Amino acid sequence: MLKYRRAYQIGQDRRPATRREVSLKAQFQCHGSFEWVSCTVTNISPFGAEITLTEPMIVSRSVRLQILDDLFDVNAEVRHQHGRVFGIEFTSALLEALARYT
Repeated sequence: MLKYRRAYQIGQDRRPATRREVSLKAQFQCHGSFEWVSCTVTNISPFGAEITLTEPMIVSRSVRLQILDDLFDVNAEVRHQHGRVFGIEFTSALLEALARYT
């Protein structure tokens, strides 16, 4: 069966859900590391989030994120990083994220 890709305009957001602007204290752990790094979730959706660090660092492809006040713990894949900011796509706890962040 032939599938057609949806056409997008340049700069158009292709995410499956709208992200909400937030400022949530969190921490993340790079794959294979035991160290937790403090961060802030600056926007979130049921499928992913944008994370801001206090200082630039190279982040591994796979991370574990904990949003402390929400008691939310999720595994994720890093999709992009620009300096202190990186975007992730959740790979676990999807039903919980859908319930919390819709």
